[in-house]
Amino acid sequence: MSTPTPLVLELATIEDLPALTELWFTVFNDPGMRHLFPDTPGAREWFTEANRTDMLTKPYQKYIKIIDPDTKDTQGRARIVAYAKWDLAMADERGARFPPWHGDMPGQDCDAFFGGLERARERVMGDRKHYCKLDPRRLAAYLLCDC
Repeated sequence: MSTPTPLVLELATIEDLPALTELWFTVFNDPGMRHLFPDTPGAREWFTEANRTDMLTKPYQKYIKIIDPDTKDTQGRARIVAYAKWDLAMADERGARFPPWHGDMPGQDCDAFFGGLERARERVMGDRKHYCKLDPRRLAAYLLCDC
């Protein structure tokens, strides 16, 4: 049995956005997330464009990816197996977390959910910045958090 090639950490680019969107909608497919982010062309376009805007205009947000050099995507490039969006700003520094919701999304429910996350983060962490470390299968998420 051959040893798999190590996974590789790289910065994600604008060209990666379609693959990042596909990966996100593949992974976050539970009923709760599907309610907030229905898998529709409009919601996918919103997601891609929101991330494009963040990549181009928010220097405190960093997108990183893990690629598997042994597998290829439909364009023949190394397949992205994980990615992370690091937001190095506090809520009061960055302003609104998301652009206006797409019409396919339940805006009030999205506001309630993400607003609740912001309030819980503030209650627990106060003004301290925080980061998460993970150690999942093949260490892809760990690599995303160990930059």
